[in-house]
Amino acid sequence: MQLPFESAPTKSKTKIVKTQQDQRPPTKYAYRGERTDFIIFVRSEDAVKQYLEKPDISDLSKVVEVFQIFVNREAKGTTGELGEASSAQLQNEFGDYKKEEEVIDLILKKGESLGPENKLRGNYRNDTRS
Repeated sequence: MQLPFESAPTKSKTKIVKTQQDQRPPTKYAYRGERTDFIIFVRSEDAVKQYLEKPDISDLSKVVEVFQIFVNREAKGTTGELGEASSAQLQNEFGDYKKEEEVIDLILKKGESLGPENKLRGNYRNDTRS
């Protein structure tokens, strides 16, 4: 029995269609700091290029996949297990009173895309193996 104030469950006929851009994995974007290396995830390198042509913090949602800033456990390098950067790490590197959006903006302006390879710290290969 349905009570008068309850609405009947409805079936949604809305179909979510993912575009090709939505299906691409996010791209790592990194900033090599004095003490800590910071990583953010962006939608694509093209989105970053468009943003950098006319940077406006209000447009960050078009560029950034996740509004979090990450570091690895050692705080240096861009590989390994990532965790969210602490406010102390952000303050030590970027100064006090910076909003997360301002830090992301700085990472986009001064950082670099890692793409498929880790360009920030260099690629290391064991040449003794064939």
